[in-house]
Amino acid sequence: MRKGGTRAMKGMDWIWMAVLMTLTGFVLLRFVGRKSISQMTIPTTVIMISIGSIIIQPFIEKSIWKTIGSAFIIVMLLIIVEKLQIRFQWLEALLGGKSIPVVEDGKLNAANLRKLRMTVDQLEMRLRQSGYGSYKEIEVATLEPNGQVGIMPKPEHRPLTADALRKELSAYFDSKSARESDATDPPPLYRETTEGGHEKPVEDRLQ
Repeated sequence: MRKGGTRAMKGMDWIWMAVLMTLTGFVLLRFVGRKSISQMTIPTTVIMISIGSIIIQPFIEKSIWKTIGSAFIIVMLLIIVEKLQIRFQWLEALLGGKSIPVVEDGKLNAANLRKLRMTVDQLEMRLRQSGYGSYKEIEVATLEPNGQVGIMPKPEHRPLTADALRKELSAYFDSKSARESDATDPPPLYRETTEGGHEKPVEDRLQ
Protein backbone atom coordinates (compact mmCIF):
# COMPACT_ATOMS: atom_id res chain seq x y z
CA MET A 1 0.00 0.00 0.00
CA ARG A 2 2.84 2.31 0.92
CA LYS A 3 4.59 1.55 -2.37
CA GLY A 4 1.41 2.40 -4.28
CA GLY A 5 1.09 5.71 -2.40
CA THR A 6 4.71 6.58 -3.07
CA ARG A 7 4.26 5.71 -6.74
CA ALA A 8 1.16 7.95 -6.89
CA MET A 9 3.06 10.82 -5.27
CA LYS A 10 5.86 10.48 -7.81
CA GLY A 11 3.30 10.40 -10.59
CA MET A 12 1.99 13.79 -9.41
CA ASP A 13 5.43 15.40 -9.39
CA TRP A 14 4.79 17.03 -12.78
CA ILE A 15 2.02 19.17 -11.25
CA TRP A 16 4.30 20.70 -8.63
CA MET A 17 7.02 21.02 -11.26
CA ALA A 18 4.63 23.08 -13.45
CA VAL A 19 3.81 25.35 -10.50
CA LEU A 20 7.47 25.75 -9.55
CA MET A 21 8.65 26.53 -13.09
CA THR A 22 5.84 29.05 -13.62
CA LEU A 23 6.84 30.92 -10.46
CA THR A 24 10.48 30.70 -11.55
CA GLY A 25 9.50 32.26 -14.89
CA PHE A 26 7.78 35.16 -13.10
CA VAL A 27 10.87 35.82 -11.01
CA LEU A 28 13.28 35.60 -13.96
CA LEU A 29 11.22 37.88 -16.22
CA ARG A 30 10.75 40.39 -13.38
CA PHE A 31 14.52 40.38 -12.84
CA VAL A 32 15.31 40.88 -16.53
CA GLY A 33 13.35 44.16 -16.49
CA ARG A 34 10.34 45.77 -18.07
CA LYS A 35 12.05 47.32 -21.08
CA SER A 36 12.63 43.83 -22.52
CA ILE A 37 8.88 43.23 -22.82
CA SER A 38 8.16 45.61 -25.68
CA GLN A 39 11.57 46.90 -26.81
CA MET A 40 13.71 43.76 -27.00
CA THR A 41 17.26 44.02 -28.25
CA ILE A 42 19.19 41.05 -29.66
CA PRO A 43 20.73 40.09 -26.26
CA THR A 44 17.41 40.28 -24.42
CA THR A 45 15.69 38.28 -27.18
CA VAL A 46 18.28 35.51 -26.80
CA ILE A 47 17.83 35.59 -23.01
CA MET A 48 14.04 35.35 -23.29
CA ILE A 49 14.26 32.37 -25.65
CA SER A 50 16.77 30.70 -23.32
CA ILE A 51 14.54 31.25 -20.29
CA GLY A 52 11.60 29.73 -22.15
CA SER A 53 13.67 26.69 -23.13
CA ILE A 54 14.92 26.21 -19.57
CA ILE A 55 11.44 26.50 -18.08
CA ILE A 56 9.91 23.95 -20.46
CA GLN A 57 12.83 21.48 -20.30
CA PRO A 58 11.59 19.54 -17.21
CA PHE A 59 8.26 18.87 -18.94
CA ILE A 60 9.71 16.97 -21.89
CA GLU A 61 8.10 13.59 -21.31
CA LYS A 62 7.11 10.62 -23.40
CA SER A 63 3.53 11.06 -22.19
CA ILE A 64 1.62 13.63 -24.26
CA TRP A 65 -0.97 13.95 -21.50
CA LYS A 66 1.60 15.17 -19.00
CA THR A 67 2.79 17.79 -21.47
CA ILE A 68 -0.78 18.97 -22.11
CA GLY A 69 -1.51 18.94 -18.38
CA SER A 70 1.60 21.01 -17.63
CA ALA A 71 0.65 23.61 -20.25
CA PHE A 72 -2.90 23.74 -18.86
CA ILE A 73 -1.62 24.34 -15.32
CA ILE A 74 0.68 27.14 -16.51
CA VAL A 75 -2.22 28.87 -18.29
CA MET A 76 -4.51 28.46 -15.27
CA LEU A 77 -1.83 29.86 -12.97
CA LEU A 78 -1.49 32.89 -15.26
CA ILE A 79 -5.27 33.48 -15.13
CA ILE A 80 -5.29 33.15 -11.33
CA VAL A 81 -2.38 35.57 -10.96
CA GLU A 82 -4.12 38.13 -13.23
CA LYS A 83 -7.30 37.91 -11.14
CA LEU A 84 -5.31 38.30 -7.92
CA GLN A 85 -3.57 41.36 -9.39
CA ILE A 86 -6.98 42.97 -9.94
CA ARG A 87 -7.98 42.27 -6.35
CA PHE A 88 -4.72 43.08 -4.56
CA GLN A 89 -2.86 46.23 -5.60
CA TRP A 90 0.32 45.24 -3.73
CA LEU A 91 0.53 42.04 -5.78
CA GLU A 92 0.14 44.00 -9.02
CA ALA A 93 2.99 46.29 -7.95
CA LEU A 94 5.11 43.31 -6.91
CA LEU A 95 4.73 41.35 -10.16
CA GLY A 96 4.29 44.13 -12.68
CA GLY A 97 5.95 47.11 -11.04
CA LYS A 98 4.87 50.75 -11.01
CA SER A 99 5.30 53.67 -13.35
CA ILE A 100 8.74 55.25 -12.84
CA PRO A 101 9.41 58.90 -13.81
CA VAL A 102 12.34 59.41 -16.17
CA VAL A 103 11.71 63.09 -16.99
CA GLU A 104 10.33 65.60 -14.46
CA ASP A 105 9.62 69.28 -15.13
CA GLY A 106 11.71 69.22 -18.29
CA LYS A 107 14.72 67.60 -16.59
CA LEU A 108 16.16 64.11 -17.01
CA ASN A 109 15.96 61.81 -13.96
CA ALA A 110 19.31 60.07 -14.32
CA ALA A 111 18.97 58.10 -11.06
CA ASN A 112 15.81 56.34 -12.24
CA LEU A 113 17.35 55.67 -15.66
CA ARG A 114 20.22 53.86 -13.95
CA LYS A 115 17.76 51.78 -11.92
CA LEU A 116 15.92 50.84 -15.11
CA ARG A 117 19.17 50.12 -16.97
CA MET A 118 18.04 52.42 -19.77
CA THR A 119 20.50 54.68 -21.57
CA VAL A 120 19.84 58.34 -22.35
CA ASP A 121 20.03 57.54 -26.07
CA GLN A 122 17.31 54.90 -25.72
CA LEU A 123 15.03 57.34 -23.90
CA GLU A 124 15.67 60.12 -26.41
CA MET A 125 14.83 57.74 -29.25
CA ARG A 126 11.46 56.96 -27.62
CA LEU A 127 10.75 60.67 -27.08
CA ARG A 128 11.59 61.50 -30.70
CA GLN A 129 9.27 58.73 -31.87
CA SER A 130 6.50 60.42 -29.88
CA GLY A 131 7.20 63.75 -31.61
CA TYR A 132 9.17 65.62 -28.93
CA GLY A 133 12.42 67.41 -29.68
CA SER A 134 13.43 68.60 -26.20
CA TYR A 135 13.09 67.66 -22.54
CA LYS A 136 11.84 71.20 -21.92
CA GLU A 137 8.59 70.35 -23.74
CA ILE A 138 7.79 67.60 -21.23
CA GLU A 139 6.26 68.03 -17.79
CA VAL A 140 6.46 64.33 -16.82
CA ALA A 141 7.57 61.20 -18.70
CA THR A 142 7.27 57.76 -17.09
CA LEU A 143 8.36 54.28 -18.04
CA GLU A 144 5.22 52.16 -17.67
CA PRO A 145 5.11 48.53 -16.47
CA ASN A 146 4.39 47.39 -20.04
CA GLY A 147 7.63 48.96 -21.26
CA GLN A 148 6.03 51.96 -22.99
CA VAL A 149 6.90 55.59 -22.20
CA GLY A 150 3.99 57.71 -21.00
CA ILE A 151 4.42 61.44 -21.70
CA MET A 152 2.56 64.46 -20.30
CA PRO A 153 3.68 67.59 -22.18
CA LYS A 154 3.76 71.03 -20.61
CA PRO A 155 0.55 73.08 -21.06
CA GLU A 156 2.00 75.21 -23.86
CA HIS A 157 2.97 72.08 -25.81
CA ARG A 158 -0.25 70.10 -25.35
CA PRO A 159 -2.52 69.51 -28.36
CA LEU A 160 -5.57 71.76 -28.52
CA THR A 161 -8.64 69.90 -27.25
CA ALA A 162 -12.24 70.56 -28.26
CA ASP A 163 -13.01 71.92 -24.78
CA ALA A 164 -10.04 74.31 -24.83
CA LEU A 165 -10.98 75.49 -28.33
CA ARG A 166 -14.56 76.12 -27.18
CA LYS A 167 -13.35 78.23 -24.26
CA GLU A 168 -10.96 80.22 -26.46
CA LEU A 169 -13.68 80.94 -29.04
CA SER A 170 -16.17 81.90 -26.33
CA ALA A 171 -13.69 84.34 -24.77
CA TYR A 172 -12.85 85.78 -28.20
CA PHE A 173 -16.45 86.39 -29.22
CA ASP A 174 -17.35 87.80 -25.79
CA SER A 175 -14.52 90.34 -26.02
CA LYS A 176 -15.43 91.10 -29.64
CA SER A 177 -19.06 91.77 -28.67
CA ALA A 178 -17.91 94.08 -25.89
CA ARG A 179 -15.69 96.01 -28.30
CA GLU A 180 -18.48 96.30 -30.86
CA SER A 181 -20.86 97.53 -28.16
CA ASP A 182 -18.39 100.23 -27.15
CA ALA A 183 -17.90 101.19 -30.80
CA THR A 184 -21.64 101.75 -31.38
CA ASP A 185 -22.03 104.07 -28.39
CA PRO A 186 -21.76 107.79 -29.31
CA PRO A 187 -18.75 109.67 -27.95
CA PRO A 188 -19.33 111.32 -24.54
CA LEU A 189 -19.47 114.90 -25.93
CA TYR A 190 -22.25 113.96 -28.36
CA ARG A 191 -24.08 111.96 -25.73
CA GLU A 192 -24.31 115.06 -23.59
CA THR A 193 -26.57 116.71 -26.20
CA THR A 194 -29.23 114.02 -25.85
CA GLU A 195 -28.81 112.86 -22.27
CA GLY A 196 -27.72 116.09 -20.62
CA GLY A 197 -24.99 116.46 -18.05
CA HIS A 198 -21.28 116.30 -18.64
CA GLU A 199 -18.72 113.58 -19.06
CA LYS A 200 -16.95 114.88 -15.94
CA PRO A 201 -18.39 116.99 -13.14
CA VAL A 202 -17.82 120.76 -13.59
CA GLU A 203 -18.42 123.81 -11.44
CA ASP A 204 -21.95 125.21 -11.50
CA ARG A 205 -20.80 128.57 -12.85
CA LEU A 206 -19.24 126.84 -15.88
CA GLN A 207 -22.26 124.77 -16.90
